Amino acid sequence: MKKFSQGYKLPIDINVCLYCNEPVDAYSRTKDHMIPESRGGIKSNDNTAPACRKCNMLKADMTPEEFKKFMERAITLEYHFTKIKTGYFKKVASNCKRIIENSTPREIIIKNKGDAESNQ
Repeated sequence: MKKFSQGYKLPIDINVCLYCNEPVDAYSRTKDHMIPESRGGIKSNDNTAPACRKCNMLKADMTPEEFKKFMERAITLEYHFTKIKTGYFKKVASNCKRIIENSTPREIIIKNKGDAESNQ
């Protein structure tokens, strides 16, 4: 996997995972291709978003729609995933819905940042 700082840059500099809204630092942040290159996604800022390693590894080569369905199934099969809190699956499934409904990660990140600030 390329290091986050190599190649092209993410659309905006924010240290939050697009999928789970958890803060990410330089060590846990990765660059996710929302539509994977292996599935026809392109190398562009419009197709990349910051993601924590856990979300990026779980998403693998799924599209946002497939990842949302995967996370929703994980919620119902919670007993198989005892090491990860169910709240994580719900949060990621909800954010995948935002990804599907929006055209760019910029809108989603800004919305998630606004939600986080209003909860503080």
